[in-house]
This record gives sequence, C-alpha cells and structure tokens, in this order.
Amino acid sequence: MIHFSGVCFDDIAGQELVKQELRENVTLAVLRPELFTGLRTPAQRIVLIGPEGNGKTMLAKAVAKESKATFFNICGSSLPSADLSDVRKFVEVLFAVAQEMQPSIIFFEFTSDESDVSFYELLDILREVQKRVDDRVIIMAAHSSSYPDHTLNRGFEKVIFVDMLTEEGRLQLIQNMLGNHGNSLSQEDIHHIAK
Repeated sequence: MIHFSGVCFDDIAGQELVKQELRENVTLAVLRPELFTGLRTPAQRIVLIGPEGNGKTMLAKAVAKESKATFFNICGSSLPSADLSDVRKFVEVLFAVAQEMQPSIIFFEFTSDESDVSFYELLDILREVQKRVDDRVIIMAAHSSSYPDHTLNRGFEKVIFVDMLTEEGRLQLIQNMLGNHGNSLSQEDIHHIAK
C-alpha cells in the first residue's frame, strides 16, 4: 500500500499532454508550493479517467516519484464496504499516515464493476476528511470513463482524460519494453505490431 515509486514520466510511452498537465498541476505544486498561492492554489483532488489499461496507475506513480512524494495505492475493492463508518475510519487513518509522510499522494483505483453508491459515498468522505489535513496530501483517483462527468466534477477539482495510446505511443511502448532484451524483431515487425 505504501511505497516510494520507481516509475518516472520517461518510463511512460505517449500521453505527453497528460504528463505535462500532471507536471504543472501536481509535481511543480508539490516541489515549489510558494509559486501556488492565492488564485493559483493547485487542485488537491484529481481524477484520471479513461479506458482500463491505458496507464493511469503508472502516471500516478510517476507523479509521486517526480514529486518526491510517498505513494499510497488503494484499490476500491480493498476498502471496508460493510459499513460506512468503517470506510470513514479507514480513510481517516490513511490521511493521518499520509500527513506524517508528506508530501503524499493517495491514489484510489476504481474499476467499472464496483458499486456506484460506494464510489459516491467515498467521494463525500474524502472531501470531508481532506479539509482537515495539510495541502501537501493530494488525492488522485482512476476509473473507467463510465461515470458521468458531472459526478466527477462534484468530487474532484480536476478531471484529466487519459486516452488510449496513438500508434506513435504504442511504438514507443513496444520499443521501451523490448529495449534491453534481445529479440529477433525487425523495425518493420515492430511497426506492424504497433498498428
């Protein structure tokens, strides 16, 4: 659950606009908080939306690494779901630990098969608890794009869409993955796979 990420933005293929937005809205804000005061106050709750398997978790890990932040990765299915008071206690303890280890990024992963009700209730709990902690604890979340935008805007200050990789991004991903491994693929084969 708690770790220091070894993933950096250079390890992630494509998604250049998303990486730039995360650098400007999170990394720079954590590393240089004096630049973000008054009207430039950075978002404290950011959600990455898009199809499953397109790198949202890797992006969150890269943000943590480049921000020199402790990374907390929580799956929605691992939350205590029997009682909302248990969820509230879990979130309060999580924030207390994150506060001690700040700067911190708490990353919640939601899959499309989890209950919408628990997702909405968790958003309310996160907003309430975050009001009581330092601004160097940032919430990030990821889920499939099946939730309506107005719901996300209710719970998060910034919504970032992470699209599927373009052909160029897929090519970069394949080359990154094969980079240090011997293989018999020609450049033509690699380009064909990327299509």
